[in-house]
Amino acid sequence: MCMLNNKREMNEVKVRICLCGLSGVGKSSLLRRYRTNTFDKFNESTIGAAFAILRLPIRDGGVTCVGECFDTAGQERYAPLLPMYTRNANSIVIVGEADAGPAMAQVRAYIQQFTAERPANCHMLNVVINKADQYPRRVTDAIDTLQEEFSDNDIHFWITSALTGKGVEELFNGILHTTGNHEWRVQQEAAQARVTSPVIVLPHSSRPSMRHTLGSWLQRAHPRHWC
Repeated sequence: MCMLNNKREMNEVKVRICLCGLSGVGKSSLLRRYRTNTFDKFNESTIGAAFAILRLPIRDGGVTCVGECFDTAGQERYAPLLPMYTRNANSIVIVGEADAGPAMAQVRAYIQQFTAERPANCHMLNVVINKADQYPRRVTDAIDTLQEEFSDNDIHFWITSALTGKGVEELFNGILHTTGNHEWRVQQEAAQARVTSPVIVLPHSSRPSMRHTLGSWLQRAHPRHWC
């Protein structure tokens, strides 16, 4: 059993994903749609943060990306907790909806925050405009505006509908595939560096003998006996 577990861990690449956005934009519903292909219009608001494991095969040979996904609460009182989840995230997912009010304002605020001070491990910043089933034209316009506004930043933009499932699988599969392959390459390069790093071997004549080493230690420990 232990050997099987070790083999499984060797074929897994772990990444951390953090979803953020105002309450009610559909973060939990997107995650539910991806994991169970269901939708619950009476979904309760998240308290603090919810946690889910996502899995996706990403390479030949059985390599699987394991995504540790944190769905953070969008209420203002939980805002101070957000850095705890984004600090070590490999991918941050900013979720909003195409209204002219607080949701889009918060999306812009998050984009400015994470482009100005992107967490060290984050190499995939995503902006998701959800509820495309309700406002198809407004969602497209919102994405176009954001892409033009933040064209100089490395951001991935997505259009989704948790209700119909539109774009949800593409969103999470894209994140797992991109971040998983990036982390896999990093691990492979680190392993290769360990294998190829030079090992310095002293000539036999340069190696301290056990007698010399013991004598030096005794001399330091009991100097009176060596006078």
